[in-house]
Amino acid sequence: MLNILKYELKLHLKSLIIWGISLVILAALLMLFYPTFGDDVALVDKMLENYPKELLQAFGMGGQLSLATVPGYFSFVFVFLQLMLAIQASNYGFSILSVEERELTADYLMTKPVSRSEIYISKFLASVIIMILSSGIAIVASLISIEAFRNGHPYDQERMVLLLLTLLPLSLLFLSLSLFISTLLKKVKSVLSLSLGLCFGLYIVNSVQTIVGGKWVSGLIPFHYFEPNYILENGELNTNYFMMYFIIVVVSIVVSYKTYLTKDIHSV
Repeated sequence: MLNILKYELKLHLKSLIIWGISLVILAALLMLFYPTFGDDVALVDKMLENYPKELLQAFGMGGQLSLATVPGYFSFVFVFLQLMLAIQASNYGFSILSVEERELTADYLMTKPVSRSEIYISKFLASVIIMILSSGIAIVASLISIEAFRNGHPYDQERMVLLLLTLLPLSLLFLSLSLFISTLLKKVKSVLSLSLGLCFGLYIVNSVQTIVGGKWVSGLIPFHYFEPNYILENGELNTNYFMMYFIIVVVSIVVSYKTYLTKDIHSV
């Protein structure tokens, strides 16, 4: 099992580096524009008054925080970090158990002296390790970018760190969910299209829900569990969604594991 884990980590090292660099660039590039907003609070607030409230809510700017403040501006940046990590996690979730089947090398893997259980656990752990590293990169890059471009504007560091720490559980949720979906599909033909469809689909639903309301819908949308404005304004996580989060993650992992053990895997 350890050999498979090492192989998977080595196999995805290049993608980890690419995603890591992309996350650093995204955080730095978006925070680079903050001084333009932060130096004239009144002008920014007046400018945003001309935009529809629904549009601002869709991009995470519908709370009480001004876009001219560090927390208010970063809540906008954070949405893009969430999306990037969700897509990365979904890519791994849709691909790790289906790659041999897509490349017609499943027979070779299955003839090795390892069980399907060991294969699943090794691949899943490798993906978790990669997402821990990616989330860590995003957190460090964000904090450095904030300090580099905040121009002396204050912010609550503890609340910011709390918000950034939610990137990992969000990533693990999308990893588990996409893994679950991949085991239910007869064959995963396009990993990227499935990942983009899942992440952007849920993000759009979250944006619509934010605009029109509906608490029962919000409980089914992962992005709503870690809403940046709520965390930055209240300094705590929204515990109302803890149970739903754990249900989705645990059920996705257990069902995908059980399904993979008995799934008919095609090699030709």
